[in-house]
Amino acid sequence: MRMIDKIVMLLLNNKNIYVYFKVMKGALGETDGENIFLNPRGDILPTLIHECLHILKPEITEDEEMIEIFTRKILKKMRHKDYYVLMFAMFQAMLRGMKRKKGDDL
Repeated sequence: MRMIDKIVMLLLNNKNIYVYFKVMKGALGETDGENIFLNPRGDILPTLIHECLHILKPEITEDEEMIEIFTRKILKKMRHKDYYVLMFAMFQAMLRGMKRKKGDDL
């Protein structure tokens, strides 16, 4: 299975993964393994892939250079439809996050 497909499956099938927008100074994204925060002022899809790799590949999570290499390789191999599927999966995880934080200040 291609890594982009694993990322999509993570976002669609893992009900414990939530995606949120969060304006951050000096960062495009971050994750704690359950919540993925994306800076809406940055490149959202590459950042989403990067943060998902931290979850899927914990053995290399401390090696930011390796995560960046994997991210670039995934982006290079993505087909046109992969972007649509990834966006759909991201929005599903965002909706879960919105339902989870219902009533909180987003």
